[in-house]
Amino acid sequence: MTLVDGLYEESVFQGNEIIKSATFPILDLTAAQVLAVGQVS
Repeated sequence: MTLVDGLYEESVFQGNEIIKSATFPILDLTAAQVLAVGQVS
């Protein structure tokens, strides 16, 4: 979620879409990479 003019705006990311972060702009992670971290082999 992003704070814009005092209100939060939702962003949805799926699969191989790169998640862009205003806090960490140099990170290029996809939704799939983030979700894979929590999976147990």
